Amino acid sequence: MLRTGEPKFSDEEAVSLCKREGCYDRANHAMTRNQLGKRVTGDKESAFTLTTLGLEQAARLIQSMGRAG
Repeated sequence: MLRTGEPKFSDEEAVSLCKREGCYDRANHAMTRNQLGKRVTGDKESAFTLTTLGLEQAARLIQSMGRAG
């Protein structure tokens, strides 16, 4: 989203990020994705979009990362 301005991501992008960060769990990826609940809408085939709740939580996360740096 920070690169494109679009609050969308594909499942492939999510897997790639998880692998890069060392937190990818192949056996539980779908369950972990489902735990996002109302923060995202969409599906694996068409992509996911952050909802208002997801955008708000993402903004708080980014703000906290800025304070920690």
